[in-house]
Amino acid sequence: MKEVTLEILPSGHIRIGRGDVDYNTRMKKVLSKMFDDDKKTMADVDEFLSGSEGSELLIGDKIFCG
Repeated sequence: MKEVTLEILPSGHIRIGRGDVDYNTRMKKVLSKMFDDDKKTMADVDEFLSGSEGSELLIGDKIFCG
């Protein structure tokens, strides 16, 4: 199981990775505690994370978006 990680940037922004359904579910649990279950923020997080759930990794262990 891949460890959930996030990075707090010098600007105060948070950088998170996306992954499969299991990884994203665990990431949402962490973020919901950080954002005190703010529904608008969590809806944005959910939209961002769900973009990777249907992706198939051919090589490597990270999903990149651009």
